[in-house]
Amino acid sequence: MDISIVTLEVDGTLHNPIVLRSFVVCAIPVVIVAILTGHDLASSATRGKRRGMALVLLIFVSPILIRIVGNALYQVGSRGIISVGFWGGPPIWAMPAIAVLFTAIGYAMTRLTRRYTTN
Repeated sequence: MDISIVTLEVDGTLHNPIVLRSFVVCAIPVVIVAILTGHDLASSATRGKRRGMALVLLIFVSPILIRIVGNALYQVGSRGIISVGFWGGPPIWAMPAIAVLFTAIGYAMTRLTRRYTTN
């Protein structure tokens, strides 16, 4: 019986396709919460603030989630890998930029919908 423990150290930037997939998977909840935050900010300031706090928390946790998802993707792809270490990571500004963009889109969609449905 051959027992071998393998630990990998890989590039953690978006040039690595596994990290890119992890980033996209972790960006999906950020996009959804950001759109809902924009909608809530356009309709109710109190709900928008609460959801905005959840969005900020999600942005702060996203680098850890990206590494966890990336580690899981590497383990699914190869049976012998126990742990994966990432050198570097995605740009720190990417997730907040996505959140701001989609919050603005959610806000604009809500305002435009109200403008054209009330008249």
